[in-house]
Amino acid sequence: LNARLDQGMKVILTCLDVAKAFDCVDKEKLCARLRKYGVRGLPLKLFESYLANREQAVYLNQTKSDDTTINQYGVTQGTALGPVLFLLYINGLASQKYEGKIYLFADDIALVNSGRDWEDTYKSAESDLRTIKKWMNANKLTVNASKSVHMPIRKKEDTTERTTVRRLQYHHCTQDPCECPAIERTTSLTYLGVVMDSKLKWNVHIDSLCQKLRKCAYVLYSIKYYPKKLLKSIYQALFEPVMQNAVIIWGGACKYLVDKIYKLQKRTLKILFGKSMRHSSEVLFRELGLQTFHQLYAKNMLVMIKKEKNLFYKNVRESRNEQYRIKLPKIKNCFAQNTTLYKGILIINKDFKKITKLLEINNKNRYKKEIHKFINNKQFDYFVNL
Repeated sequence: LNARLDQGMKVILTCLDVAKAFDCVDKEKLCARLRKYGVRGLPLKLFESYLANREQAVYLNQTKSDDTTINQYGVTQGTALGPVLFLLYINGLASQKYEGKIYLFADDIALVNSGRDWEDTYKSAESDLRTIKKWMNANKLTVNASKSVHMPIRKKEDTTERTTVRRLQYHHCTQDPCECPAIERTTSLTYLGVVMDSKLKWNVHIDSLCQKLRKCAYVLYSIKYYPKKLLKSIYQALFEPVMQNAVIIWGGACKYLVDKIYKLQKRTLKILFGKSMRHSSEVLFRELGLQTFHQLYAKNMLVMIKKEKNLFYKNVRESRNEQYRIKLPKIKNCFAQNTTLYKGILIINKDFKKITKLLEINNKNRYKKEIHKFINNKQFDYFVNL
């Protein structure tokens, strides 16, 4: 998104809701797709048997309906196979030709379109929506336009957008004008648990995250008289996963926003373990063997850098006198300084030799243990000011 905005292009992000996705899978088409992917013979018969003769019933007002056999549609939910089979079924949607880019995560669909002006961008988005509609019709799936949203993205106020007709439709017909449902326009949306706003700032997401963390903290306060070891385990199971969700995306936000999370983390731990608000945070974290938000962010980034090493090591400087060993990308706006790529390079350059050596470790579990030690051995505030 940032690359497109840097080029002066107008961008629209559309998130689509698939209505009753798992219940509408055509079993015959699914088996044909499995056959296409190379599943044949006994394995295919096993899947066909698994999908066939499924019985369903409805409970209403403590009354159960008669069992009904459903042979044509639906994959079983609540099983390990259900999501996998759905992914195999919907995978063909990504291979269609689009003017923009489509991103799939199970039944969550995100569409990114860009153009030189808003009119072209909206036309591109509607063209891709028609492509999606055509594929959905052929595969017995439905997009719920009333629950789908689109968001024009810009770095600052754009007067040209105000004069543009901002109606994005999910067309069912070829009539002009038509009465096809419009996809709601919004200034912020949630995709895979991350709240994005129309200016690519993280204020809304971090405020939402703080609310979730306060709820976790309230639960922890109610059990603060439990044994210390148990409290630590519950904190790591309840508080930390919420704090780290998609942190590599938003963790590089402006310092005053990130400080909200860090202050909430410190306050929670001090109350939980009966410490004064004036108690040293560094001493507290070291006593408990826990990591600060900034350390957890650095750890998550290093795990991601391991997976995408070539992306970060494109412009390595050989000169020994250079302060930074990897050349930072040129930026045209403040937002670019907070991106995953920029922050990742800053982390590597903090200790280029050591991190580069750690990245040579092939064993995944050993690598995670080593970066955990590496972070703990650094000064307490080493990763605060990236």
